[in-house]
Amino acid sequence: MGDRGEYIMSFEERRPKILEVCQVLWPDADIWITSPCGGHSGLEYPITATYSGVDESMNRYSNDDRYVLQIPRRADEVAGRAEVLEHIELFASDGVQWLIPDAFHVDPTSHNPLGRPYLILTRPPGWALGEVYRDMSQAQKVKVATELGRAFCEVQMELAPFCGYPSIDYNEDDGEGRCVKPFQIKKMEEKDKVDWDAMMASLPADVEHGEQDPAVLTRSSFLKDRTPHLKARQVVRLLFLRWIHHNHHSSSIAPWERDANERLLERSLAVIEAIMRRNPDVFASDHICMHNPGLGVTETITVEFAGGGREGAPQIMSIADWSAAAFAPRFAGCRAPDWLWGVPDEETVASHPRWERFEPLDQVRPAHAAAAEVKRAFDEAVGPAFCQAAYGTDMVFARRFHAAARVPPWCESDYEELRELVAQWDERERVGRLQR
Repeated sequence: MGDRGEYIMSFEERRPKILEVCQVLWPDADIWITSPCGGHSGLEYPITATYSGVDESMNRYSNDDRYVLQIPRRADEVAGRAEVLEHIELFASDGVQWLIPDAFHVDPTSHNPLGRPYLILTRPPGWALGEVYRDMSQAQKVKVATELGRAFCEVQMELAPFCGYPSIDYNEDDGEGRCVKPFQIKKMEEKDKVDWDAMMASLPADVEHGEQDPAVLTRSSFLKDRTPHLKARQVVRLLFLRWIHHNHHSSSIAPWERDANERLLERSLAVIEAIMRRNPDVFASDHICMHNPGLGVTETITVEFAGGGREGAPQIMSIADWSAAAFAPRFAGCRAPDWLWGVPDEETVASHPRWERFEPLDQVRPAHAAAAEVKRAFDEAVGPAFCQAAYGTDMVFARRFHAAARVPPWCESDYEELRELVAQWDERERVGRLQR
């Protein structure tokens, strides 16, 4: 896939190129292009297409359609993002559809006025929550906490009989000149149930003796085609077995590093299995459901106020970023948006691209009564099962181990993250034993 155009370009230089694209898509509209905002997912240019004229009753009208043009940092991400949205929408019910933007137009090539692959998503009217939350009244903040809690619940009600992670191999082709879809998953009938305990017990031996296909555990299809009726503990174990297998076979890992990496991975797996044994009430009932880290990122949440202006009751209109969405164990999606009630910094971690991997090990507690009211509104909206999986150091460790392991390829920074997590776990266990 070509990459002729520059990623970094001034707005003045890029604006006429975007306008050329827009004039083809909306030839009868007046086009307004706003200065871009940048983030981990790339550059985003808000676009408004305005149609105005006179209707049959000779009344003047003006209608606005809103979009956002995305230019990812990596040119090969465009087709994958569009297909993640496509597959998520296939399984989403009406209760979640309203949260998901549509891919209005996708160009995965560089043969366009921009000189780079891009996609255009629908953009509902409203404000990015990060722009307005600080200035909201107490009643508005409580309403947002309730709305966001309900959004978490609606997403987690999307159950799936499989587990899927959007890890796309851009070197493969589906026969039609496109990249392989991230969710090549087929639903399994009850008769196709698998004895997972027996199968997983055999996996390490299979890998060790070379009986397993060398590529199986490193491809996300292993977790797509073969994971009906999985529980959280089984998915987590498979993720780390896949990583262990990758460590054995990856040409990018030096031979002298493999043994140390494997000891680290096996120790990490032992830690998270200990957590699961220690929290049977959470993990016994855990299930596979939709998970979107974008639910907790302030810049991706769009809100609108009743009655216009910014004084009315806020309503969440959409979640803009679904690029990291997956079908995953429920506990992985129970990272509470604690910036609602406790993060004092203006530059909060809630806008960080790896927000889910920077969850503080100690629960963020409300600093005052007003913040406590906001947290209470969120907790009541999500319910006790979510709260049980959300709060507590054990569950934070479980989520952070899971987040590190869930999507290959892994690099040295991922191994370093595991080393830090294991060291933090060992220190807390040591302190806990001394206190007992």
